[in-house]
Amino acid sequence: MKTTALNQKHKDIKAKMVEFAGFEMPISYGQIKDEYFAVRQACGMFDISHMAPIILQGKTEDLTSFLNRITCKEVTAISKGEVQYNAMINHQGGLVDDITIYYLNNDKFMVIANASNRDQVLDYMGAENKESVEIKPGENYILLAVQGPKAEQTLYPLLQKKEFSFHEIYYYECSELSNSSGEFTTMLSRTGYTGEDGFEVLLNTEDGLALFDSLLDVGAKPCGLAARDVLRLEVFYPLYGNELNIERTPYESGIGWLVSPDKEFNGKDIVIESKGNGSVRGFLMLEDGVPRKDYSIVTADGENIGSVTSGSFSFQWNKGFGMANLKKGYTKKDTEIFIEIRGQKKPAKVYAKSPYRGSIKRRPE
Repeated sequence: MKTTALNQKHKDIKAKMVEFAGFEMPISYGQIKDEYFAVRQACGMFDISHMAPIILQGKTEDLTSFLNRITCKEVTAISKGEVQYNAMINHQGGLVDDITIYYLNNDKFMVIANASNRDQVLDYMGAENKESVEIKPGENYILLAVQGPKAEQTLYPLLQKKEFSFHEIYYYECSELSNSSGEFTTMLSRTGYTGEDGFEVLLNTEDGLALFDSLLDVGAKPCGLAARDVLRLEVFYPLYGNELNIERTPYESGIGWLVSPDKEFNGKDIVIESKGNGSVRGFLMLEDGVPRKDYSIVTADGENIGSVTSGSFSFQWNKGFGMANLKKGYTKKDTEIFIEIRGQKKPAKVYAKSPYRGSIKRRPE
């Protein structure tokens, strides 16, 4: 298995390690519930160095032309210092990966891809690079997610010597940091996948190791994959390999809101035609029972209408919940569905959006 630069530090603080996307990663450091509430109420941190940052350099018009062709959302909608959630689409309309795009400056963008899709993203970029954009995968870096309502007050004292406007960065905005070793772009963004306020910090390995230790010293709680999964599920954020895959279009994956129908992109006709098909939605259980991935979903009459893509127990609502791939006609808000759990049909209610509202700090309008 691959390892991140923080692997030994995880083991030093007694993390339970598992295989994830080809990496040995911490699933927990103790009680998952404690890690969960650290993020919901204070500040937790995650090693997300298994994710794949990719720097793109070239003329601005070449960068946006290239990215617009391979993604479904209009890239020119973002400006310098902004971040965009987008999806990379192949010629068959399927999701190569869901990505975040960072507009760092006029000749530099960054894409962060999922660890499991790094190679296929790079291969696809290489095959589609008609503009001669320079594509450089990240090396020798640490990527940390510092999440929770106290993330800013925890992180700021540790990074205030960097030359950037920390307090002027709002949700889905970013800034390059000074004092980089020159090995790779050093970046801070107000992003995350927990539904709470927080930041993701990309540093060279030496600075990243030091920041991890400093965060531990000031009380940021290390959190593993298990807590992250519950946190992202409670806000109905999809995960590649569960809700998202290369066989589904954005509409079929529940992220059709990303599609910009007025622009041209690879696989567009197939993507547009899929609108109105079945889709991924969130749900909450109405009775006791914890749904798990691949559990069948049926109607009251027993007709199969889908399957669970991710399921768990919510510490927020004290009940089972999850996300599901549902057939056409069963995706509307408040639709009653039934999850087959250990031979019993357990009722649940479909949600279009998560009822949870976290501490995300958006730019004032």
